[in-house]
Amino acid sequence: MDRRTVLQSLIAAVSFASVRTQSSADAKKKGLLVHFDENRNRAGASGDHWLVSGEDNNGALGIVGPQRLITTAELESSASSSPAAYRAGNIPLHIHYEQDEYWYTIGGQGVIHVGGQKFSVKAGDLVMGPRGVPHAPHGHGHWHVVTMWQPAGTMEEFFHELEDEKRKAGGKLPPPDEFAALFARHGMKIVGPPPE
Repeated sequence: MDRRTVLQSLIAAVSFASVRTQSSADAKKKGLLVHFDENRNRAGASGDHWLVSGEDNNGALGIVGPQRLITTAELESSASSSPAAYRAGNIPLHIHYEQDEYWYTIGGQGVIHVGGQKFSVKAGDLVMGPRGVPHAPHGHGHWHVVTMWQPAGTMEEFFHELEDEKRKAGGKLPPPDEFAALFARHGMKIVGPPPE
């Protein structure tokens, strides 16, 4: 998919989210300013910085970032008894049943796998992962990205529960079966290990 098509898809998704929000009886009728140090996560404390909560727009869109995604070198240096696919910060290949996911790179470089495609990205690039299509991001060096889900679904709750599980496990992700169950509770399915 070329840059123009991806940007048009993002604009269409945000426009759809806006129309859905405006047509709802209890839609927000005010602008929203989110300060740099403000976290709008409706699910409670989280290490993720939510710029837009699903609660801000009746569930139409969730935006988290800027995030620094983990690198291969950091994965290899992390101590974990879990298989490499489930070390802290490593995102397995997965699908969302109800959401499209977008990644906008604001710094550094990364790779995003979507279906059978592998996108090498740098600052200013945007990639869309359509619902139902396996995808996973993978950082190189210092990769900073803003991630968006449309609709928001329960992504905030997913990350909140993930933080809780990691705290209980001393900073590690839960065992693979529990990790898969967490994904399933939030409308996702792990379909493979993290891509290289």
